[in-house]
Amino acid sequence: ILKLLELHDVDTKKIPEKCGISSYELESNGGRLSEDQHYRFLIEAEKHNQFLTEDMLEHCISFGTVNLSYNMYPDLLGFCLNQTSATDAVNGFIDNRIVIGNCDSVILTRGEEKTREQDINGHPRQIGKQSAIGNIMMLYSLIKTYVPINNIKIGFSGERHEKKGLLNTFFESKCVFDSNMNYMLID
Repeated sequence: ILKLLELHDVDTKKIPEKCGISSYELESNGGRLSEDQHYRFLIEAEKHNQFLTEDMLEHCISFGTVNLSYNMYPDLLGFCLNQTSATDAVNGFIDNRIVIGNCDSVILTRGEEKTREQDINGHPRQIGKQSAIGNIMMLYSLIKTYVPINNIKIGFSGERHEKKGLLNTFFESKCVFDSNMNYMLID
């Protein structure tokens, strides 16, 4: 996020300091932030959302969400990609996503004809739904590495997303906004 902001000439030097994040935490391989630091950082970054949303979506779309996630979390994605089925890969991600963080959770509900993945996030309201979008994009891409996805419905809570066209293109589906939850529903 800091690198994307720097590309738009945003002075990022004070952002970590405002959030109580040390250079050690930023520069350590696999460094961790507390939930409080994470939320303060996202609130500060949200002030520059006009740069982040589109750039992050375009970066994920062009580079590939699985590739990008693998580069950031090779152990977790390597584990998921070495499962025998899409279901095992998704369950592996859900069971081990603590590697990424524990500020939100993913619930998988399987019915006879449909499977629903729901992203639950207890973040402060001013952060928006960026985390849910990222999680759903990652799980969608992970599933597509195993099986084709023919019928999907995606929903995001909150106001309409300013880059809904990019999201619709990525998911090859029309995303629903103002939903009561963040979800992906797959046949």
